[in-house]
Amino acid sequence: KYLILSFIGFGTTFISVLLNIIMRLWWSCMIQRFLIMFAKVDLTVNIFCFYLQFGFSGPDYKRFCRFLDYCLKNSMRRSTVVEMQRQMSIKESSQRSSQRASHVVSVSTPTSPESEISP
Repeated sequence: KYLILSFIGFGTTFISVLLNIIMRLWWSCMIQRFLIMFAKVDLTVNIFCFYLQFGFSGPDYKRFCRFLDYCLKNSMRRSTVVEMQRQMSIKESSQRSSQRASHVVSVSTPTSPESEISP
């Protein structure tokens, strides 16, 4: 929840600053009106994201951020499953290799006193 809202807030602010820089460098007419309008939109989005972070705004969060929340949760779930499977396969392969190594050591190590070479 907080991650999504933070990305939205940071994203609108980044776009606002970027547009502010671009507009000031290349266009001189109508800059002031556009920049003020976009600053108002950015401020409104940031305040709304701040509001949605509180627990009492749960229904509004579900209404406005349901799709983003669903996508982020599914993405995190998939990456967690993939990482767990990767860790399990690494663990299994290391266990197999250690079992092979212990089998080789036990086969090559003499177990009876007759097989030992005496001087």
